[in-house]
Amino acid sequence: MLDAAELIELAVFERHYTDLECKYQKQDTLYNDESVIINYFKNRINDLKERSRDN
Repeated sequence: MLDAAELIELAVFERHYTDLECKYQKQDTLYNDESVIINYFKNRINDLKERSRDN
């Protein structure tokens, strides 16, 4: 089970990830910094979701 801070983090990261996906979906190429940030959000979201399912 995730604690309150992790649940908030999950919600905020999902919102930012969705916003970035929408913002950059029309661009053909992403700069390295942008792709690193998007991948960080995606990995952290997946990690939190897996931890919430484990308990």
